Amino acid sequence: MAFKAVFTGHLDFGTQRSYEQALKMYQRRVENYYKADILLVEEEIFDEENVSLVIGKFTAPCSKRFWRNTYLLLDYVSQFAISGSINVWLLEEGAIKKNIFIEPQGDRSPVVFYRQGNDLMKEGKTEEAVVAYTNSIQKFEKHSNAYEKRGLAYQKLGETEKAYADFQQATKLRPMSTEAQYGLGCIHMERDEYQLAIAAFQAAIKSSIPHQPVFWMARYKKGDAHAILGEWEKAALEYKFFCFRNFTPDNPNFKHQRIAHMKWGKALMKLKDKEQDALKAFESVMKIEEVAQDGVTVGEMRLWRGKARYQVGKKGFKEDWKVAKKAGLAEAAELLAAHA
Repeated sequence: MAFKAVFTGHLDFGTQRSYEQALKMYQRRVENYYKADILLVEEEIFDEENVSLVIGKFTAPCSKRFWRNTYLLLDYVSQFAISGSINVWLLEEGAIKKNIFIEPQGDRSPVVFYRQGNDLMKEGKTEEAVVAYTNSIQKFEKHSNAYEKRGLAYQKLGETEKAYADFQQATKLRPMSTEAQYGLGCIHMERDEYQLAIAAFQAAIKSSIPHQPVFWMARYKKGDAHAILGEWEKAALEYKFFCFRNFTPDNPNFKHQRIAHMKWGKALMKLKDKEQDALKAFESVMKIEEVAQDGVTVGEMRLWRGKARYQVGKKGFKEDWKVAKKAGLAEAAELLAAHA
C-alpha cells in the first residue's frame, strides 16, 4: 500500500530549560528506541532561538511504522510544551487513514487555562471561554493558539475589532495560524477590503491541507472576493476547485455545495465561450441534495439554467423561466416577455 504522512504545527516550550529538556528526551528516544526509523530531522524542526519545535507543512511517502514512530515521538515531547499543537495524518491513496491531534497536557497554568477555554467553547459558554483564554495568555504572552481561539470567541460574540486584533497577534506570532488567517479574511470581507481578504484566504489555504475543512472554506470565500471585484476567471477557478470536492454531511462545507455551483455557473457566464460549462454547473445544482437554508431557491436555479440554455441554443429555457416567474422572479417575467 502507498502511504503518505502529513505533519503540520508547532510546540512552544516557553523557557530555555524546558526546551533543552525536550530536545534531550527527543534525542534519547531516537537513540534508544527509534534509531533512524522516523520521518523528521531534528535539526530541521527544533528552533533554539524561539525555544520551540516547528513543523511548517511536512509531507512524505512512508511506512506505517515510520509514521507511528514519528507521531509517538512528537507526542512524547509535547509534555514539555506549554502551548501549540501538531496535526498528523496518515493518507492511503489520498484518503485519510488516521488523524492524530497532539497538544500539550499537564497542569501548568497556560495549558490548564487554554484547555479550559476549549471545553467552555464546546459547551457554548463563549464569554467564559474568553476569560479562560485571557488567563492563558497572561501566563504565556506568546500563546498564538490562545489568541487564535479567543479571536474566534470574540467573533462569535460579534466583537469584531477585538477578534481582528487577536487574529493579527496570532499570525504575528505564528504565520501558519490557519484559523486566524481565515478569520482575518472574513473580517476584511465585512469591511469591503477585498484584496486584503484574498491575501488572508490565500495564506489560510497555503497553511492548511485539502483534508481540513478550513482549506475549502478559504477557497470558497476567496472565490466570493474575486467575484465581487469582477475577477471572474479567478472566481470561477476557486469555485471549480470547491465544486469538484465531495463533502460528507458532517463537513461544514457540505451546506455550501449548491450555492457554490450556482456561483460557479454565474462566474462562467461572465466568461467568453464558457456558457456550456455554466449550463453543466447549473444542472449539477439540481442534482445535489438540498440543504435547509442554503440560500438556493428553485426560482433562481431555473432562471439561471434557462439563461444558460438560451445562450447555448438548447431547448427548455422558456419552461425554466416560466417556473422562475411562478416563483416570483421579475427577471424571469421580463425574459419571457422579451422572447415571446
